[in-house]
Amino acid sequence: MRERRREPHPEQPAAEKRVPAPVLSNRAVARSLAAQAAPAGRGLRPHAAIARLASPRRAIARTATKIETYGTFSIDNYDPVDSDKDNDTNKSCGINIDVTYTPPPHIKSNKIGFVQMMKCLKGDGTPLLFENEKARATDAASGDEGWAVDRLKNMKQGYYGMEDNGTAGGNLKLGSRTDKDTAVDATMHDRISLGRQTGKTAGCTAMTFAIDIEHGKYLGGFCWGYSVDASGKVTGNPLVAGEMGDVQRAAIKAWNAQAKNKDRTKRNAPDQQLLPEDRPLGDFNIDPNAKTYA
Repeated sequence: MRERRREPHPEQPAAEKRVPAPVLSNRAVARSLAAQAAPAGRGLRPHAAIARLASPRRAIARTATKIETYGTFSIDNYDPVDSDKDNDTNKSCGINIDVTYTPPPHIKSNKIGFVQMMKCLKGDGTPLLFENEKARATDAASGDEGWAVDRLKNMKQGYYGMEDNGTAGGNLKLGSRTDKDTAVDATMHDRISLGRQTGKTAGCTAMTFAIDIEHGKYLGGFCWGYSVDASGKVTGNPLVAGEMGDVQRAAIKAWNAQAKNKDRTKRNAPDQQLLPEDRPLGDFNIDPNAKTYA
């Protein structure tokens, strides 16, 4: 993925270097993206800190966006990545996001993390996939091609941000709940930064699910991502609760098929681990099987 700042995709141009100046039913998501040349978004917010002449930086508090869906997701720092802001050039585009998940009071789990699936598009509208993702990406027969479990190459765990030994990596903090009054929030950070060509659209749609790793049960989920229009403007996709549909289940099955491949060189890692394939427990109202658009 996208668990770190991505390098330019081999089929895309590297972003132009700029000289610094001196001392943003899944059908709802697809519909909102398809209906506008420059999607209305979130993420176009004032900077968290403003420099004032002859005075120290003064922090400005921002209220996190909350999504209630079998637990509570709090989304912060949801801001566009644009290396040449709003200009129609070869550049790096994407989105930044920080997620905090508070598990519902009636579950008990010693280990709560995340599973993330993503679909990104190139300028010609076809899926943008890294080599390690191609073997596990969904195909057209699944309902929408190009979705893949979001994990870096050579990582054996399918849980977002998790190290091979099952501990949390730098972009993840595992959560837990022991009773209705005692819980530890799970948190994750992501930043997408991908090359975009002059005059071309681009974008990614992600679905992030909290998961009770101890019991293999998916909890709540939500949709996010970004779009770049033909003029070069980057806009965050709407933040909405999202249900795991057939396409996302197909992506998990494809991860597991990759993990079972007898040719270990075609796995994400030689000892790639399986992900749970159970249905999520939440109650959602969004269709996640709708096509994704740039």
